Amino acid sequence: MPRPDIEQIIQEANQSGLDARDRQWVAAFTNVALRGAWQDRGYFRAEFTSEARSLGGNSSEERFQIDAHVSEGLQYHLGDIRFVDGTAIPDAELQRVIPLRGGELFNVGLVRKGIEALTKLYGSHGYIDFTAVPDTEIDDNLQRISLVLHLDEQKQYRVRKVEITELDPKLEARLRAFVRPGEIYNVGAVDDFYERNRSALPPRVTTAGMQAWRNVGTGFVDLAFDFRTCQQQ
Repeated sequence: MPRPDIEQIIQEANQSGLDARDRQWVAAFTNVALRGAWQDRGYFRAEFTSEARSLGGNSSEERFQIDAHVSEGLQYHLGDIRFVDGTAIPDAELQRVIPLRGGELFNVGLVRKGIEALTKLYGSHGYIDFTAVPDTEIDDNLQRISLVLHLDEQKQYRVRKVEITELDPKLEARLRAFVRPGEIYNVGAVDDFYERNRSALPPRVTTAGMQAWRNVGTGFVDLAFDFRTCQQQ
């Protein structure tokens, strides 16, 4: 690991606000901050041990020093990406939303972002219960990791009914254009509506004010948007 990268990891850790009152804080630092940093740089099998010792303090503050020992192991690059059990969306379209390409350093953080992007993509096609489970095939000789994503598409949903409470008529008309009964339910379209109309919507309004009721048997979803609480805040 290049020294500038290590210094960046240390700086980020010092700014992370770890609370030493939590007995697991050293383990959290080791397994999240350190392991994540090395795995984002291709060291997928890096192993760590850490120990903390007090440097003293006062009634309001105590300082600690962490000594971390790292066994980096091999640095891996991405071999290929394969999708298993997916039929609704072509593999080529799925590949495009994964921010990682063959030959690049295997980056666990980008794998997570890729899964988030897949979830968003499937959500735009009505698969609101979609999940993706990653698996890896490791070749130590070539220092390559193939990423296998097992896709559970679940049911595709269409909009059955939309209820909107206490919203300006013009905004309500815009919102209804994003969620028309009979059409495929596009989760991202609802988010787009909130973003595009942020300045005109009641203060602090979020998609948390929306409720969705699924009917797995029929494949329809009922949506309810309630803006009353937002207007009272």
